[in-house]
Amino acid sequence: MKKWDYSELTKEAKKHGGPEQYLAEYGEEKFNEGRLIGEEEGERKGEIKGVVEGSALTVIIGGVIIGFMKLRERRAKKIAEKVAQSCKKSTESAQKYFNATEEIDEQFESNHDETEDF
Repeated sequence: MKKWDYSELTKEAKKHGGPEQYLAEYGEEKFNEGRLIGEEEGERKGEIKGVVEGSALTVIIGGVIIGFMKLRERRAKKIAEKVAQSCKKSTESAQKYFNATEEIDEQFESNHDETEDF
């Protein structure tokens, strides 16, 4: 409360309907000022808390996404390795078949010499 002369305080109280009414209005005014200050402080703290929680959530979600990406990458690598092994086996089988047919052709040619007259 301001330091006023008694006469000024009396005049001000009279404008508000008497000392009780003046004190009630003054108290309500100061209460509302305090409430606004509290709301602003609460909003500020809430914003800080929201930023912290939002950042933490972003980090968690980012970690989960990176984890899934690495998992997919490992699975794709395993699949590629299996495909490569399968291709290698197929190539080996084809090479064996080719070698076997070469041997058969050589045996046939050695058994049936082209110089023979029919």
